[in-house]
Amino acid sequence: MNEIRSRAGVTLTLNLAGIALAIIMGVPLGVLAALRRGRALDRFLVTVSVFFMCTPAFALGLMLLYLLGFKAGLFPLFGPGDWVLSRAHHLALPALTLGLHGMGFTMRLTRAAMLEQFEQDYVAFARARGLSGFRITVVYGLRNALIPVVTAAGLLFTGLLTGSVLVETVFSLPGLGSLLVTSVIAGDFPVIQGLLLLIAAWIILVNIFIDVLYVLIDPRVGFERATA
Repeated sequence: MNEIRSRAGVTLTLNLAGIALAIIMGVPLGVLAALRRGRALDRFLVTVSVFFMCTPAFALGLMLLYLLGFKAGLFPLFGPGDWVLSRAHHLALPALTLGLHGMGFTMRLTRAAMLEQFEQDYVAFARARGLSGFRITVVYGLRNALIPVVTAAGLLFTGLLTGSVLVETVFSLPGLGSLLVTSVIAGDFPVIQGLLLLIAAWIILVNIFIDVLYVLIDPRVGFERATA
């Protein structure tokens, strides 16, 4: 418990930063791709999203570490930092790695959800009423497309937690992922069992939180489940 407690902060900060970057970058780019459907910008964004989705997180981390850390010298190459600003500087590149890896999935899902909403009758009626494109996109389109986006966020929370295992190893971060790797190599079964139990509990809590968000975003979800 002492080992897990001392390393949980790094992993939690890294994953929260990664999911925030994935959503902040993925949702607007997905909306933009849906608005430019079939055009050059849409094809470019879809290509970028497929690239980041298909590239393993550790390979993307090595590429960013070489380009931005070693060649450009913008970020430290390893370690967590020893104070607040230093830690933020050290975790920026691994968080960007997780964020870019999750951004592709978020962008594709947002684009598909927005295209589905744009084909609905109420969107055509809103356009016929002369509403602005911004209001139609945000109020009518994005608001009703949030359910798939929230689902993507839940999948990213669980996916990034497991994906951060190799990312922490690449960037030499003392988090739960690197602890799991060293425990497997050393055959430390009590630590392995504790980490797997923690990961399982984390996935369960994230799924419960996502279900609550479903009801808050669309009350019809709770009604449909109650009447099912």
